[in-house]
Amino acid sequence: MIDIINKAQLKTIDKDTFLSVSSLCSSIPKSITENPKWKELQATAKEIYRTLVSNYDYELGIARITHSQILNEAGIGGNATIVKSIDILEEKGFIIRVESKSKSHHYLMPYQEKLYSEICNFEARDLSAFYTISKKNKREEKSKQSIDKLFYKVCYNLNCLGIDAPHKLIDKYSSDGGKLRIILSMSDAIYIAKKYNLKKNIDLNKYLIDLLKKGNLRDNIFDNETMNTIRNIIIKNKQNITE
Repeated sequence: MIDIINKAQLKTIDKDTFLSVSSLCSSIPKSITENPKWKELQATAKEIYRTLVSNYDYELGIARITHSQILNEAGIGGNATIVKSIDILEEKGFIIRVESKSKSHHYLMPYQEKLYSEICNFEARDLSAFYTISKKNKREEKSKQSIDKLFYKVCYNLNCLGIDAPHKLIDKYSSDGGKLRIILSMSDAIYIAKKYNLKKNIDLNKYLIDLLKKGNLRDNIFDNETMNTIRNIIIKNKQNITE
């Protein structure tokens, strides 16, 4: 499609012309093909994306297709392979699943919408306002937001301890809520140990940094006696807050 427009020496075209051309051929923009995430995709995921593009309705801003159609058009074997590839495409931000009451599956395709708007010279539409994002997608987004908040909270606590560039130190755990909660517990223990001089014989910041660098994440970072003291202090502080 892009080649046709270039040969016609046109920078932009009207919507009717674009829709007419897109009905004859499909196009994947350079913003995708030159994207490192695209280059990392397996061939099956790329072929499924091409199949979605060929079934994309630019006017409605949505691709409507069944898994059987994908199987027939893309030649991809097995429903499990299709589902896995679609999950990867969504995870990488190439498509967004939306709810559908019909047998076909519906997908928003942000890069195709951007292509349409740029060639036809109009502002890209926020299509999520017109369609209901799938419940799975909503749950995943909500979970991601919660983990992001937890990550920033942990970074803040580590910074308050006087640890430089905490985001770099724990970046590899940024998407793991369970491990972030353990690190939060570890930083709380270090804070209390510092405040109440429970471990005068060690450099507590260095001790914590070494544990994080080695991936030695655990709730009990001191001996049992010290940890029991820390837990009692935490309980007492909570009681004082509620009283």
